[in-house]
Amino acid sequence: VAAGGSSGTYTVSLTTDNLSNSTCINTCTKVVTVTGAPACTITGPDPVCFNTTNTYTGPAGLGYQWAVSGNGTLLGSSTGSSIQVAAGASGTYTINLTTSIVGAAGCTNTCTKTVTVNAQPPCTITGPSPVCFNTTNTYTGPAGTSYKWAVSGNGTLLSSTTGSSIQVAAGASGSYTINLTTDN
Repeated sequence: VAAGGSSGTYTVSLTTDNLSNSTCINTCTKVVTVTGAPACTITGPDPVCFNTTNTYTGPAGLGYQWAVSGNGTLLGSSTGSSIQVAAGASGTYTINLTTSIVGAAGCTNTCTKTVTVNAQPPCTITGPSPVCFNTTNTYTGPAGTSYKWAVSGNGTLLSSTTGSSIQVAAGASGSYTINLTTDN
């Protein structure tokens, strides 16, 4: 008996007789439920930053088998409704999910999601060191990113904290520290 192309209920009947006596006949039936393929979707972030842990979730109420390849590492169980993936170097990783209907043999579906892993943004500060007290000095960050500058110690920030370069007034002798956070 071949299963139909769609889900539904089918009745299978069998009639038997005794070869030596054709008046001995027996008929039995079985109702068979054909289940359609389970849902298969993967929800979660894309793109992601390198060196982050990201959560991905499949549809509710099914059996799950997850796998990750490329620049990501599956953390923990591969059979839960959600997984965590540690993003590695820039590039991509691929998540494969096979869902199954629990108790219905052979009812599976497979889906994939390719996730882009963004590289660490560059973070270099160019400018003078050492400097003389009571001078104004210019420091510049890398091109093509967003910036957040901070100055601590014996220096005073004289310009915007979000531009590609800053000016710092050197105070008393000692030192000052410039912190730059970049984001691509």
